[in-house]
Amino acid sequence: MNISVPVFARLALVAGTLAGLSQASQALPTYAVRVVTDEGGVQSSTALNTRGTVAINTGSDGGSYSCSKTACTPIPSLPNDLQLPFAYPRDIDDRGYVVGVSYTGSTSHAMLWDGQTVRDLGTFGEDDCGGCKSHSEASAINGNGVVVGYSDTANIDFQAFMWCDGTMTKLPTLGGTRSGANGVNDAGDVVGFASLATGMNHAFLYRDGQMRDLGVLRSGKFSTAFAVNNLGQVVGSSDTGQNKPSTVAFIYDQQGGMRELPLLKGWRQMSASAINDAGWVVGTAVSSSGNLGFVFDGHGSFDLNLAMSEKDRKHWRIYHANDINSKGQILVEAQDKKKGDYRVLVLTPQ
Repeated sequence: MNISVPVFARLALVAGTLAGLSQASQALPTYAVRVVTDEGGVQSSTALNTRGTVAINTGSDGGSYSCSKTACTPIPSLPNDLQLPFAYPRDIDDRGYVVGVSYTGSTSHAMLWDGQTVRDLGTFGEDDCGGCKSHSEASAINGNGVVVGYSDTANIDFQAFMWCDGTMTKLPTLGGTRSGANGVNDAGDVVGFASLATGMNHAFLYRDGQMRDLGVLRSGKFSTAFAVNNLGQVVGSSDTGQNKPSTVAFIYDQQGGMRELPLLKGWRQMSASAINDAGWVVGTAVSSSGNLGFVFDGHGSFDLNLAMSEKDRKHWRIYHANDINSKGQILVEAQDKKKGDYRVLVLTPQ
C-alpha cells in the first residue's frame, strides 16, 4: 500500500514550491505544438504521463489509443457480446498503464490496461447478480498502482472507491448518499466530490482514512475536486452563487485552505483540471469568444492561445487544457482554424 508523506513535510514542500513559483512566474514559456495523431474524427484528450504518452478517444469510431511520440496503440475493450470497441480512457501512469471505463455487454465497468491485457476491476457487487448490472468507472491511477473511481451502490446511487491488488474498497461520503473519486497521488490522497446530508456535493480530500470537506468559494453551494499532486495540493471548481462569475477554479492546500484562481478580464468562469508537482494548474475558462485553455503558474492565469508561436496561433484555437506533467508539458484539445477539425495537442515549453 501507499506510504503517506508526513504533514510537516508536505507543508515544507508546498511553501518551498510557492516561493520558487513567485520568482519563476514573471514570464510564461512559449510552447511548441505536437499533434498527437491525425487519425479519427473529433478527438478528446484524457491524460498525459511524464514520458509524453497520451491517452485519447477519437469519438468517430469509438476507438481509444495510447499514443507515444512515434505511434498509437489501440486500447482494447473488455469482452462483450456485441464485440463493440468501447473503452474510454481516463488516466495513464508513467508505465503506460491506462484506466477508464469499458462496455461489458450489459453495462460498463472500470478497467485497467497494462499494455497487453485489459482487466475488469468490477463493481461493489451490490445488485441482485453480484455486479452484472452495476456500472463503475476508474478515474485515476497513481505510481503505486492504486486506482480510484466510483461504482453503483444498492440504493441506486454511486460511491467512490479505491482499488488495489484486486480489492475494491468503498470510500465514505460527507453524510449523503453519493461520492465520486477523480484523482489520487502517490501518497494515497484521494480527491473528488461527495454529497452532504442536504444532498449538495462538496469537494473532498480523503487522507489517512478521513474524509475532509474542502468547502466552497464565495456564496456557492457546490464544488468538485479534480486532481491532487504529490505535495497534497488540490484543484477543482466551485460555483459562486452569483451570475458573474458563476463558476471559479480553486487550489487548496492544508496551509492556505481553498483559494480562488485569478480570472482575467473578459473571462466569465473557470474550472481547473490538473496540477503538477511544481504547482502549475491547467483547465478551461469561458470568455465572450468561447472556451479557452488556461495555465496558472502560481502567480497569474494565462490564455494558452497566447503562449504559442504566431504560426501556431494562426493554425490552432485551444479550447480546453486537460493535463500537465512534471516536465511542464500540457495536454490540450484544439480546433484547426482552417479545416475545422478537432485535434489533441501536446504543448512543450521552450
